[in-house]
Amino acid sequence: MQRALIDKIVKATGVQAGETILIHFWGEDADVGLMHDFASAVAGLGATPLELQQSRKGNYERFSALTRQPDSDAYFERFKNLDGVIDVFNHRPVVLDRQLEEAQLGLYRQYMASLFRALMSAKRFSQIRLPSEENAIESGLLPQEFRERMLAAYDVDYDEIRKTGLERADELARSTSVTLRTGCDCRLNLSLEGRTWHVDAGDGDMPCGEVYIAPVEERTNGEVYFEKLFAEELGVYEKIVLRIQNGVIEKSGDSRFDEQLAKLSQADKTIGELGFGINPSIKSLCGYIALDEKAQDTFHIAMGANTMFGGKNESAVHMDLVGRAEILLQHAG
Repeated sequence: MQRALIDKIVKATGVQAGETILIHFWGEDADVGLMHDFASAVAGLGATPLELQQSRKGNYERFSALTRQPDSDAYFERFKNLDGVIDVFNHRPVVLDRQLEEAQLGLYRQYMASLFRALMSAKRFSQIRLPSEENAIESGLLPQEFRERMLAAYDVDYDEIRKTGLERADELARSTSVTLRTGCDCRLNLSLEGRTWHVDAGDGDMPCGEVYIAPVEERTNGEVYFEKLFAEELGVYEKIVLRIQNGVIEKSGDSRFDEQLAKLSQADKTIGELGFGINPSIKSLCGYIALDEKAQDTFHIAMGANTMFGGKNESAVHMDLVGRAEILLQHAG
């Protein structure tokens, strides 16, 4: 990734002069220059950068040698109440490439849990996926296509995306419910009363570009059609209709999907999010949700957890389902 683009991304996360910003880098020593580039971009905006590297090799060697947790509370205190955290993924975070013994694995999990409790106290928390070969493997795309799509999605006018997002959120906030009209007049109605719209224009999950809300869980009803549905762990489906009653996906008419659905709890099958993509550089769906849910002129609903943005559904999953629809807004009165 070119330094000019890194500068652009860091500015979009909201870094201000005088702040203290942690660059939390998931990558090996050969790629540590990327962490330094992000730190330099922070410094260039007049803020103070801190650096913390999470190397798979380094963490494996460190924790495989441990018999007890050496990190004191004082260690984690230094990562509390930061102005911002920029979480940079050069590879999949947390997961190691070698298996630790059970006792050491427990220590590693304990360390990560304590660290993230501290980091989540930051005023802002941005996650940056780099267009690396390892992330391409995770995406399921060919490396060249992944790189091209990611770089295009990052190289955008962030001020314009924020403006578009705020205008869209303001328009949507005047509605008490939204109906998604898909396929042969399938309609899904989602109640929004008492819930707040959020805008992701760079200070959240990147690549950015969406407005989203936690709809009233038990008041989502109807049917929604997907020409092609990339359902993450549940598989890929063609021309599928999901039937939703009182917020829960009941069935689809596709036996393969319904078989996977039956393995999930009611909370996992509950619709926890409604969002609309606004990134103009993402024009087509590819099956990689981090890009697809931000694609311009798409909607997404998500199964599972939504307590982090104003909902009440607690679940271990959050699975986005992306499609295209006619959007019908209903206003109070």
